[in-house]
Amino acid sequence: MRTSHFLLGFLASVIASTSFAANRPAGYVTICNEAKTCSVPANTQVAYGRADKFTFKILTSSFVCGEVTFGTGTKVPGGTNECSIPSNTSAISSSKSTSSSSSKSSVNSSAISSVSSSVRSSISSAISSSSITTSSSAVSYSSLPAGDGLVGWGAVHAAGLPTGGAGGNVCTATSLASLQACISTASSGNNKTIPWTIYVKGYIDGATNADSTGFTQLRINRDNTSLIGVMENGVVPSLNAVWITVGAYKNIIVRNIRFISGKDTGWAYESFSKCTYVDKDFCASNADPDSLTLQGTTRAWVDHNEFTDGADFNGINPNKAFYKMYDGLVDIKKGADFITLSYNKFSNHDKSILIGANDSADGEYRITFYRNWFQYTGQRTPRVRNGQVHILNNLYEGVKRTTEDRPYHMTYVIGLGFNGKAFTERNAFDIQGATATQLLSANFDEWSQYFTDVGSWLNGSAVDLNAAAAEVINAQNIAEKANKPFLGPVTWAPGDHYTYTPLTTVDEVRTQVKANAGVGKL
Repeated sequence: MRTSHFLLGFLASVIASTSFAANRPAGYVTICNEAKTCSVPANTQVAYGRADKFTFKILTSSFVCGEVTFGTGTKVPGGTNECSIPSNTSAISSSKSTSSSSSKSSVNSSAISSVSSSVRSSISSAISSSSITTSSSAVSYSSLPAGDGLVGWGAVHAAGLPTGGAGGNVCTATSLASLQACISTASSGNNKTIPWTIYVKGYIDGATNADSTGFTQLRINRDNTSLIGVMENGVVPSLNAVWITVGAYKNIIVRNIRFISGKDTGWAYESFSKCTYVDKDFCASNADPDSLTLQGTTRAWVDHNEFTDGADFNGINPNKAFYKMYDGLVDIKKGADFITLSYNKFSNHDKSILIGANDSADGEYRITFYRNWFQYTGQRTPRVRNGQVHILNNLYEGVKRTTEDRPYHMTYVIGLGFNGKAFTERNAFDIQGATATQLLSANFDEWSQYFTDVGSWLNGSAVDLNAAAAEVINAQNIAEKANKPFLGPVTWAPGDHYTYTPLTTVDEVRTQVKANAGVGKL
């Protein structure tokens, strides 16, 4: 039903966008027609085009509405092109437009932007820093049922659901250079005040060395931004060795992208002298790049992505020298808050998800993990510091680690770190050879004294993770001669903050997660 609802909403949006093509973007007003001279205040965003296809440029004072201003090839054939500006901008025009563009074509500015290759023009991979060709056609994600993934903490911020780049400008990236240009343009000048959606098409490679090592870090330092992958001709939208870092900004959406981990040649062993492994390639190390880092980010939705060292590794990296070059898949730091991660697939990686960078009370970290698929992930899925973290209906598949040469085999699943308040609920742990206490770890310098689980399963049978948490926390307390024993259940409940309906059988969790998690399953 979830998929059918989505398709109905999608088709409705496509029909609307193709039947009532607008000559100005949603929220804009026409100030003059093609070949006329217009005037605008300093640093005004101006759209030029028709039929839902536009070129945007920041302009000042008088200009001619046409290719002489916006560049050769920007005119949209088939009718009169128009110049328009945001409706809250005052401007003087020498020729008022009598455009009959229907308001029916406007896209709901509160919707979350998506894309269909059949209704959106591609943008050149070489993108000017001052001119971006866009289309205002969009699919309204607001028509999706709540069960599609926008469940939990990410959906209950006081400002409302995350909308990302809805109702704003669009930029399509098909190469590393064009992705860099999209992010740079969206982050420059007045563009930072406008929502932006950046679409990713094809395989984008950020590796900097011929042997596939090295990485490229790209920073999103702006609010109201979507980064969304587009499946085209069966090609999975992929970012290889591209580290996306989002700063302390709000209203961020990341969807439908395969992130392939970068390899840091500047890695260093964590504690070489303490490593007893025969083969030092398997000793614990520190490296730099994550795939996605949220640093102080609020009101964010990370949905239907894949995070992996290699999607087809099946639990073993073919080059053992690479193990020590990886860091995290998704790290959530510096007080990031009101976040939902849903229907993602995490696979073939060791240290996967870190919540909180150090043992300090640096934020609330209200985060929901909903129906994600973890397959051959060694540890930190997630490691929780501080947060009120709800881990709901996720599927974990793998093998308990028993030898040094299998970092993708499970060391532990959920880390009970400093001041953590993890509430886990009806998760399926299908981990060959694992016991209940091996699913949890408190083996840290500082550890949580609270934990709650409701109704989870280990290899198909009910498991008492509350008793397991008491055992591992008390064991760490004794080993460290501390006064920090297990104190009992967490003092918060997800149902007090948002509404949700959990899957209640292990087979439901397995089936629903496998059918819907990952790229291309929106």
